[in-house]
Amino acid sequence: MKRCAALSILGACSGALVGCGGPSDTRLHDGGAAGLEIVDPGSGPVDCSVTADLTLEPIGTFDLGSDGWYSYNDHTPGSFQEPPDTIYPVPVAELKPQERCGSLYAVHLRAAHLADWGGGLGTQFPGRPVDATRFDGIAFWARKAPTSFSALRLGVGDVHTSPEGGFCDPNAVNPDPSRCDDTFGSFVNLSQSWQFFRIDFAEMRQGGWGKHAPDFDLARLYSLSLAYQAGNWDIWIDDVFFFKRGRATNDP
Repeated sequence: MKRCAALSILGACSGALVGCGGPSDTRLHDGGAAGLEIVDPGSGPVDCSVTADLTLEPIGTFDLGSDGWYSYNDHTPGSFQEPPDTIYPVPVAELKPQERCGSLYAVHLRAAHLADWGGGLGTQFPGRPVDATRFDGIAFWARKAPTSFSALRLGVGDVHTSPEGGFCDPNAVNPDPSRCDDTFGSFVNLSQSWQFFRIDFAEMRQGGWGKHAPDFDLARLYSLSLAYQAGNWDIWIDDVFFFKRGRATNDP
């Protein structure tokens, strides 16, 4: 299933993520929603003009829901995630007290006491494999609450790293180097204010723990993930796109 594949993305590379986060929040504790008593003052000013020089093709905007998107986590005993990863597709949350650059809804994930490899948000491209050779990379908006950890990894699965591709071994387990889901990706560091992140495909690298791909095959993409490490998390993710530099010729 989708979530099972996503779990292995971080499960084998948790060691590479250690030390990327921020301070933990002792106010997060067991007990579901009652344990998420965090004061989040919201975002500071947002520059909505940062997309002006780009052509964007939506992967997920979330204003009409999150069809095809799922959350996942390592299920450390005593940990929890809200909303839980048993809900599919992942619920969206209203942006309060104000919208962001016209967006009204986003995915809001909160998790506490993840002690193995963490969790994240993911999707598999409809009609996969998808040809993304006309694009330069992936872009998205994200922010964190003040006490949340901050290092988020964007991962993109191609024909070489996805179980469906037939190149890696979907049945291999740690430490077999033929394992799948060692996606191409790169890290960003979230701040309390909304930021627009754009990551070139040329900057993305595998984690190095699974099947080594001969190249990053942009003509055959299967999946996308936004993954976080072990720790405590309170993050918002919105408007995920393929991007290309320069405005389309038919844009106003």
